[in-house]
Amino acid sequence: MRVKRQVIRAAGFNPNEIVSIVRKEKAPSIQCEILKCYSTPTMLEIFDPRSQKVRGHYFQERNAYLLKDVILEPKQGLVFSKLGELIEESTSWPPTFLYNSFPWNPQRLIPRLHVPTAIFLPGTAFGHWLMEDLPLFITALELSPSAPILVPRSHSKFIADLVKTLDREVIYLNGPVRVDSLILIQKNLDSGWPHPKDLEVLNHFPAFVAAKSKHTPSLRVYASRRGFKRSPENESQIEKLFEQFGFEVFQLEKLNLFEEINLLSTTSMLAGFHGSAQSNVVWMPSGGNLLDIVNENYWTEAGHRLAFLKNCSYDFQVYRGSMNKVVSMSEIEDYLTKNY
Repeated sequence: MRVKRQVIRAAGFNPNEIVSIVRKEKAPSIQCEILKCYSTPTMLEIFDPRSQKVRGHYFQERNAYLLKDVILEPKQGLVFSKLGELIEESTSWPPTFLYNSFPWNPQRLIPRLHVPTAIFLPGTAFGHWLMEDLPLFITALELSPSAPILVPRSHSKFIADLVKTLDREVIYLNGPVRVDSLILIQKNLDSGWPHPKDLEVLNHFPAFVAAKSKHTPSLRVYASRRGFKRSPENESQIEKLFEQFGFEVFQLEKLNLFEEINLLSTTSMLAGFHGSAQSNVVWMPSGGNLLDIVNENYWTEAGHRLAFLKNCSYDFQVYRGSMNKVVSMSEIEDYLTKNY
């Protein structure tokens, strides 16, 4: 066991090196100040179509902090103390789960970035970025109107779409850096549970408000995954089937972020195979409909919980077998015929 622990630590896996801003077993060792309360404690109860039961979640208070002398790891958007301890409030995931997927603690001299105060825009997967990172980034922008934005050098198209609309200095990071001060909006163990406050921030951000259409929502949109992961072998045929029922087919990943917002704001019904595209229900008007085509072995909670918070109806169609093999056309056609 001793040798095993040594090997794990040599690889950078130090799951006990965790520190919290909030007072717990020991006093916080991080120098910081509270800038504002971001969200107060609240409770959600949402019907889960997978288990056919009501599930609940309690959100703790979240604050905005100004952290002093910390280390930023841009690949995962994690923040560490100057001693290399993971700051719990920089992630929505349980630290043990996080270390299993990203076993890293700073163990060498990290270059210092000389800026008075900085804001970080993570580059995580779209669904998590939209609901867990973007609202907090928007709030940080409002708290510091002149602070430069730190962005991972390798980032997704939707991040580039957003950054180029902001009148800010942008610093692209190739790797971890030590910063003199960083604005951090607290995260808790809420991954998978969208917070009502976060949806409010997204839907009131001026740039996003301006991107929304003023027309009455009437579009039926099928979000194609063709060419991406978890796309069934016969998705091109499925697209044609949805077109017969009045849907327009889009690959949302290829749209500009603001074009995507504009499109979904005119959408009354969004359909597609389960994935990050379903997160776009946040841009749909109240009263819309989400049709989630899910695999029996891949049905996460994001779609039905977001639909609930947006006051949109949530329908689902479950298919069996491999996600990338041929999906039964007749089952989908029967479902569409009966319901749409």
